[in-house]
Amino acid sequence: MQDAQKARRPRGGMLKEMQGDARPIKDYAPDTAGPAAPEARDIRPRARDIGIDIGILRPGRLNAITDVAGVGVGHCTLVSGEGKLVPGIGPVRTGVTVVVPHAANLFEMKMPAAAFALNAFGKAIGLAQLNELGNLETPIALTNTLNTPVVADALIEWSISRNPAVGITTSTVNPVVGEVNDGFLNDIQGRHVRKEHVLEAIARALDASCASAGTGSTTSVGAGAGAGAEAAAEPGAEAGAEAGAGAGAGAGAGGGARPGAGAVAGAAAIPPARFGRAVPVEEGSIGAGTGACCMGWKGGIGTASRVLPERRGGYTVGALVLTNFGGILTVNGAPVGRELGRYAFKDDFSYEPNPSVAVGSRPRPACPHEVCPPGESHLFPGSGGPGRPDGHGGLSGPGGSDGPGVSGGTGVPGGPGGTAGELDERDQGGSVIVVLATDAPLDHRQLERLARRAGLGLSRTGFFSSNGSGDFFIAFSTAWHVPHRPPLTLNHEVVSNDAMSALFLAAVEATEEAVINSILRATTVVGRDGNVADAIDIDDLLGVLRKYNALHWQCRLPPWDVTRR
Repeated sequence: MQDAQKARRPRGGMLKEMQGDARPIKDYAPDTAGPAAPEARDIRPRARDIGIDIGILRPGRLNAITDVAGVGVGHCTLVSGEGKLVPGIGPVRTGVTVVVPHAANLFEMKMPAAAFALNAFGKAIGLAQLNELGNLETPIALTNTLNTPVVADALIEWSISRNPAVGITTSTVNPVVGEVNDGFLNDIQGRHVRKEHVLEAIARALDASCASAGTGSTTSVGAGAGAGAEAAAEPGAEAGAEAGAGAGAGAGAGGGARPGAGAVAGAAAIPPARFGRAVPVEEGSIGAGTGACCMGWKGGIGTASRVLPERRGGYTVGALVLTNFGGILTVNGAPVGRELGRYAFKDDFSYEPNPSVAVGSRPRPACPHEVCPPGESHLFPGSGGPGRPDGHGGLSGPGGSDGPGVSGGTGVPGGPGGTAGELDERDQGGSVIVVLATDAPLDHRQLERLARRAGLGLSRTGFFSSNGSGDFFIAFSTAWHVPHRPPLTLNHEVVSNDAMSALFLAAVEATEEAVINSILRATTVVGRDGNVADAIDIDDLLGVLRKYNALHWQCRLPPWDVTRR
């Protein structure tokens, strides 16, 4: 198995392409070990590291959801075992990812939020109340399908530990959990994500949140101690350490202790926006994305952000995605999935039509580009050449026509397409969770409008929302909070409807780029029963993008092309 994994290692030609780009490659690969991620320390790029410039708006400092001040992301990754599936035992390829909008007491200081289900074939928890009241009062947790109730239970316990009055002298708490089915790689029946894993992810997210808001680390004890120490070592993380220690005392202790005086005092105010430092988000095969597959390749966690021009408010919109869906991978308009032979319903198409048979009432036209074999046309594909199913030849290797394809709408690599009247079970699969954060002052209605635009960003990558796909989008604003015990009326400034269009564009661009980052950063994972989700080959990808002139747009296209000024 090790030899097979080594064979899938991305080739070194990727580095040659990067040498022409002044932007350095930042390696945020997860520190995982074991059979699932043998190349975790290999450098894998993000989109802009290799010249994939998506959209016209500028990214934030780290091009991540954490560019929205105060937002933190934490992961806990579970990898163990290999070989044959033993339900309830392993192999394990899963995890949990947590997003927090601030590090104060979220139950007491709720955030305006909304959710939208594009296709609700999923087991998400808490979205009905989220939309009814428009308030987010727990961290947002992402995990696998069958672990959803376990993770929700951990969120409830964690919230009660910080708010002892929950369900006794005040209302109950509404946990928010999104999920995807990682059963192709993971022993999903084992429900291996436990309470302690959720608490570790929360602690890490709170540490990142405090660093982002400039209030230091929250973690003093518990599972997140390592993350806290790491965050504190960064420049600027120590700023406001006293306030951060108070705000997160209860959180750092996990869920076992009641919040002390420091935690209550720290919850008095959300850390001020636009201070501190943005914290990088680990992407790819990590946390809830450990066992995720996307459009025929390994998927997982991805993130990106956009900053509006000052005349449009200068607001930031960040996206975090968990990609586990099928489709036809498209990057800056280039048909990557089709070129590399991995796309939805691949096995349903015949590539051996009779060249002499007319199509409809019109004869088959000759190929105007003189690149097709005699008697065939790229407009009506024939049996195909080496490495390509459409008669044009081209790239070979793991992404060629002899590699695993995508069955139906699922993100799972490989698998039979089924015969007529008989659908493969995986035709019904695939899911995606998108979390959007912004510092723009938006109310629930506006946030729901923003959340809907995530689907447009997904569609630009080749996503089409299959029948069995659980496609849930959540959006929240950090501009103001909703107190748990509000006065008779609440008055908040919000942007006008006419000002929403720029935010919509930011959400679309950030979501699109986050998906591409989730695929690029993902490492090859070998899961249960030897099932393999390949990391996309960077050299093959770059070959397709060069062919379609889809690289380095910001060097030569408006509004960033300096040669035109």
